[in-house]
Amino acid sequence: IDRSCQLGKYPNVDFNRKLFQKIELAVINISTGRPKSLRHLSFMLRELSEMGCDYLTVSAALLHNIPKKEAERLILADLKTTKTLRETSDQILEIVQVFNEVNGVHYSPPHKKLQHHIQNFMDALIKISRGNGRALLLFFVHKLSAMTTATEDAEDIAFRAVAEYIAPSAERLGLILLASKLRNESFRLHDPEHYYEMEKGIVSSLGMSRKQAEGLLDGIKQRVEKTLAGSDFGLVFCDS
Repeated sequence: IDRSCQLGKYPNVDFNRKLFQKIELAVINISTGRPKSLRHLSFMLRELSEMGCDYLTVSAALLHNIPKKEAERLILADLKTTKTLRETSDQILEIVQVFNEVNGVHYSPPHKKLQHHIQNFMDALIKISRGNGRALLLFFVHKLSAMTTATEDAEDIAFRAVAEYIAPSAERLGLILLASKLRNESFRLHDPEHYYEMEKGIVSSLGMSRKQAEGLLDGIKQRVEKTLAGSDFGLVFCDS
């Protein structure tokens, strides 16, 4: 995170780092005995830091499931109120508020895959975010964490929302790798049989020649695409 802040020339890096560490300790203390919550936060912090996010974003990640008044108390506790602290607190709380608004959008998938219906949800996501890129990143990574830890009996609507409008929204904003991770987890939950078949094929192809590997993976890809074509699941394969 320090490296990203230096490259991005973010202001008040030292102050924001110390504030993040204070919030982190407080959140760990109140999350004791809740390993699932701590794993979720750990996953989000790792993903966000690898994506080059700053201390404001990861601080908001720590507080994203905490009520606003409690979050504000955790930020300001034991610190002298200064203009910098108040401005930083307001920024963090704004990220959390916008995240919660975006996360509150309820997706109702159409009976048939209608592009204009999905586009409306994508447009709504961008509009509700009010241009707050940090909150959108938080939302995408929150969804990825939820999908990564979900079991294969997860509700159909959850992975359909990710595949049909959340992952495309991330891709639309240039977050190609994150969109790919979201689609990957959606595919795992939607069709675990073909997912693990493809995963096994990829591992097997590592010891093959390029031609042999392409032949094996193309065959698997065609079988999976044929299966998905008969469903409403909004997944597409991208050549790389």
